[in-house]
Amino acid sequence: KKQTFKEIWTTSPVLEKLRSREDLKGHCGICEYRAACGGCRARAYAYFGDLKAPDPGCINNQKAFLQLKKTEDTKHPTLSQTLA
Repeated sequence: KKQTFKEIWTTSPVLEKLRSREDLKGHCGICEYRAACGGCRARAYAYFGDLKAPDPGCINNQKAFLQLKKTEDTKHPTLSQTLA
């Protein structure tokens, strides 16, 4: 029997590991934006061979998130709360 996409998404240990932001390593693990961003897991894996390693490009994304937060504060309060 083939699994549905939903079954794969909810039961795959690899996909669960990719979705989880709780145990990110390095600067991604303590970043205030980890709930909204989480870094690029593919880039972390490519550089370090570890899905939970810090994203080497993360520092470049923080300025963009700050600008997005300023812009979206009034337009989308829910997004703003997520980024806070």
